Amino acid sequence: MTDEDDNTKSEPLPTRRLDPSLGGAILVLLGSAAFVAIGLLAMPDGTWRKYLCVGFFSLGTLAGVLSCVETVTGRSSLILDPAGWQVRDLFGVKVHRWADCGPFYVFEFRHPWYVSHRQVVCDPVEAENGSPDSLKNKIGRMLKKKGPGTNYGMNPQDLADLMNRYREAALRP
Repeated sequence: MTDEDDNTKSEPLPTRRLDPSLGGAILVLLGSAAFVAIGLLAMPDGTWRKYLCVGFFSLGTLAGVLSCVETVTGRSSLILDPAGWQVRDLFGVKVHRWADCGPFYVFEFRHPWYVSHRQVVCDPVEAENGSPDSLKNKIGRMLKKKGPGTNYGMNPQDLADLMNRYREAALRP
């Protein structure tokens, strides 16, 4: 290893901003709107199923509209810097320090009835009371996973690797 390699490794990584893709937001918007239309047109009037279907998918349509607005206006982003990572959205900014997070990895949500979803998460670094294998601690770790929420147009593994590079550079002595 040369002196030049040592200098390169000790320099902090530059601040990087990642924006979500508009395509995913548009798919949620169009898919939900299509189900609302099907519910309105195909189901008989006055049935509770019609109102349940239309109400549920109307929420999805609203989420799609909000996602599109966030993406187009630039309000939604993931910012990586030497101090930590920030998730920005319409409702505010969530700031996380690298020291508060364990390594990032891809967590796959699987369900037998629908397509699985892969998302980047990390486990929080904190002291546990009792045995790490206790049911209380296992459930607590599952509910406390942190992550950027979306993959920002990247392959989930590539995003996890990028976030781990920033984390390792920030935590290096």
